[in-house]
Amino acid sequence: VVPGSMTGFDFKAARDRQRGWASHYRFLKQTGQLTIEWEYEIRSIFEGIEREIAEAHATAAGKMKMTVRGDGHPIVHTGNVLTPIIPAWTAVDKENAQWTES
Repeated sequence: VVPGSMTGFDFKAARDRQRGWASHYRFLKQTGQLTIEWEYEIRSIFEGIEREIAEAHATAAGKMKMTVRGDGHPIVHTGNVLTPIIPAWTAVDKENAQWTES
C-alpha cells in the first residue's frame, strides 16, 4: 500500500517481485535445478502478481470514472472527439470547382 496513491497499490514493488521471481526461475533453469514443482510454483506466483496488477489498474480506472463536479453530478469521461473538416465546393460543375475557406 502506497500512502497518497489513488489505488493504494505499489506497482513498482509488484514489478520488482515479478523481476525477482523471473530471475530466480532463470537461475534454476540455467543450473538444471528447475523441477516441475518449482516451475509450476513460480509460474503461479508470477501469474498471481499479474492478476494483482490488472486488478489495481481496473480499480484505478474505476475510481477515475467516479469523479464528481462541485454540484455532486459525475463527470463523464470521453475520449478524443475528432471532427473532420470537409471543404465545400463553390461551383456547380467540377471542372471549375474551387475551394472556399470557412
